[in-house]
Amino acid sequence: MFPKTTLSPTIDKFHLRKDGPRYLECRIKILAALLAIQLAALPVSATLLAYEPFEDLADGNLVGQGSGFGWGDWNGVLPDDTWKLHSNGTSGLVTVESGALGYTDALGNILNVAGAQRARAAGTAGSAAIAFRPVAGTGMPSIYDSQYGTLRYQVQFLGADAYYISFIAKREGQTDAEWTAGADPDNNPYSRNSHLTIVSRPTTELQYYAPGEIAVIGNTFAVADENDWNFSGGTTQLGTGVEFGGSDQRFIVIKVELDGPGDLIEMWIDPILESESAANANNLAKVMAQFTDEGRKHIAQGAIGLAAGGGDGNRAPGDIIFDEIRIGTTWESVTPYSVPGRDFWAHYPIISEDGFVDTGDWLGIIKITEFDYIWSFEWGKWLYCPEDLVDERGGWTYVPRPGD
Repeated sequence: MFPKTTLSPTIDKFHLRKDGPRYLECRIKILAALLAIQLAALPVSATLLAYEPFEDLADGNLVGQGSGFGWGDWNGVLPDDTWKLHSNGTSGLVTVESGALGYTDALGNILNVAGAQRARAAGTAGSAAIAFRPVAGTGMPSIYDSQYGTLRYQVQFLGADAYYISFIAKREGQTDAEWTAGADPDNNPYSRNSHLTIVSRPTTELQYYAPGEIAVIGNTFAVADENDWNFSGGTTQLGTGVEFGGSDQRFIVIKVELDGPGDLIEMWIDPILESESAANANNLAKVMAQFTDEGRKHIAQGAIGLAAGGGDGNRAPGDIIFDEIRIGTTWESVTPYSVPGRDFWAHYPIISEDGFVDTGDWLGIIKITEFDYIWSFEWGKWLYCPEDLVDERGGWTYVPRPGD
């Protein structure tokens, strides 16, 4: 519901319900201090595993930089957890630039975004742009378990049976016809690959800076007239029918479902944000298929990559921008959103833009988040309290987090 859990530094205090049964004067600095002590207990990281907002970075080469959290170094194999240049890429072609991307769904819900920057992968004549960033907890396999070191292993260790990847992207650059005069008009106008990449984790020292591409999400089909967003990995190819080029940026969600004989891949383009069921009911561009790759049916992911191919013959180089990359174990963790112009939470008035709600004699002043947990200042705890289970009399379904 609210893009930030921090408090506004510009507000010193506010007065509440002077004409009602409760009168409180709360100073923001005191509330901020209480929240700072307890924020680590909010169960967000348990579902949102990694987040790259491209925030507060230096414009220019992305390699050696990184923001957000949940990224790793393949258990010490790499020097740090920043973006790395793939050995097949050319230095300086994956960059940071000003201009954040955003997304509003068909119901008016607004994806929560951070910062004012984005990443860009732009190939040149004969040179590809490829950079990757490992996910925390991934790395070399074990001789006792071939899946050890994969994101799949990490997700199952957390007790989940699926994980989700979301990002915003927009195709840039020239068409083939603009790149080469007289190019075949029947060709895909953006035939050079530009995509977000599901990158494998290393299995040998030779792969530390040359991990393989398990699957790619973008304009990837080896078919001349396929100008749409698609998923391609092994023998699995999912076409959405949503145009890849043009001026529209797209919000993409990928689900990798692990519970079965093989990983099930689901893909949404510009879905409804509020829930997976709502996205399934309203999104005509959703596609799904079983993943297969030369007999392998499980994705051994270790990193995320950003890639754009180099120009080759009549084919223009790839050029694509990215923002707001998330990896999580629930739909909600990778689709956090705000509802504009909202004044109430479960019949109780929202009294500040930072998410403070006055529940009167029920729980007093609470702080709400987008993850169904609230902070009760009277109880001094995070409480599980989904809004739809609260009515005019209050709610009786909340419970303290285990251990609190």
